[in-house]
Amino acid sequence: MQYGTDWNHTVVMPGVTKEQIQQARETDLFAYLQFHEPTVLKRDGPNYRHREHDSLVYVTGKKYWYWNSRGRSINALDYLIEIRGYDLVDAVNQLLGTDTRSVSIPKSSRAVTDQERNVAGE
Repeated sequence: MQYGTDWNHTVVMPGVTKEQIQQARETDLFAYLQFHEPTVLKRDGPNYRHREHDSLVYVTGKKYWYWNSRGRSINALDYLIEIRGYDLVDAVNQLLGTDTRSVSIPKSSRAVTDQERNVAGE
């Protein structure tokens, strides 16, 4: 696959700019998960763990995510690409609110709505 270059001769991915990629990297992953996947957050003392990837820890005192099993920090863009399987363009668009694809979060990874509870007879 070939990529275009901008006037500074910087490689640009089709569909997203270098600036959009950087902005997506800076998205607050904790806030993203609270809104889009609230049930994956599990309190662990002062920190939070990801229920599906328990080595993924949000260190509240330092306000960053650390992926212990991989020995590195992780940002929102990494999360969508490496854990949720998005390609780069879709991940950037999802984080910047310009996503045009239908997002499907597994039922085990999202909160049950009041309407779903009523239908289920809970």
